[in-house]
Amino acid sequence: MSAETKAAMEAAIAEHFAAECSGALLGGYVIQAFGSTVEDIDDAGVRTLREVPDTQNIVTTMGLIAYMSTTTNDMLAWGADDDDEG
Repeated sequence: MSAETKAAMEAAIAEHFAAECSGALLGGYVIQAFGSTVEDIDDAGVRTLREVPDTQNIVTTMGLIAYMSTTTNDMLAWGADDDDEG
């Protein structure tokens, strides 16, 4: 990924996080993507991609991955007010 693309992606993630979480500042992220090429579908081949900030330490990365593995799809819920919404 080019430096320009990664900078734009990180700015968009930070902006989205702040919008979804009442202005909170982004402290780290893990993006994990999964897919397949048309050629790989018949062989059940998969492709994965993981992106993290260049300066993010491994403890933050592994902590986020561990947290994601134990939560439901409501990844942005934070506090009692969010639990009452739905």
